[in-house]
Amino acid sequence: MSHSIKMSFDQYNNKATTTGYKMQVTFPLAAFAAVLLVTARCINAQASSGPATTNPAFPGSCYFSDYRVALRPGEKRSLPGRCVELSCERRSGRQLFASQIGCGLTGFPPSTNCRVVTNKLLPHPACCPRLVCNRVPVLVPKQMAFTDLLPLHLPSAPPSSLCPTISPLPYAPPSPFTLPFAPNLPLMPSP
Repeated sequence: MSHSIKMSFDQYNNKATTTGYKMQVTFPLAAFAAVLLVTARCINAQASSGPATTNPAFPGSCYFSDYRVALRPGEKRSLPGRCVELSCERRSGRQLFASQIGCGLTGFPPSTNCRVVTNKLLPHPACCPRLVCNRVPVLVPKQMAFTDLLPLHLPSAPPSSLCPTISPLPYAPPSPFTLPFAPNLPLMPSP
């Protein structure tokens, strides 16, 4: 009887260990897949490369018909106003390959504190859209109460203070800060 109980216990431990191992492998794989999906949604760069189109008017060059540009092998060019970088290279002896790199799609989340900035007159990749965020003000009290027993409750700023460009008047917290239910705690002098 005790032998069958021991066998059952060992089988249970073995099953628990196997399940734990599967969980250890599955979780990082799922986390990696989630990161990959988020990255693919947010950063979708445009890039293409393949055998070059040629034009008899420009022998020995890669011809980009969409832009009416011819490049010699080894040459790269950013196109102002288009935010794209074109390049031409010779592979396998005589075969010409053309590459085109652009910005692609951007999936920046909407925010009142951030904005998308683009300057298509700059060369690639500086012309690609980028997210620029305003600094969020951090409220630091002039005097802080010293205690290890009670949490410090700071007043919260109104929502408009998250974006200084919207509200011209800065939010000024009341001074000095107080702790709830502890009116007689000494305050530390300000530095």
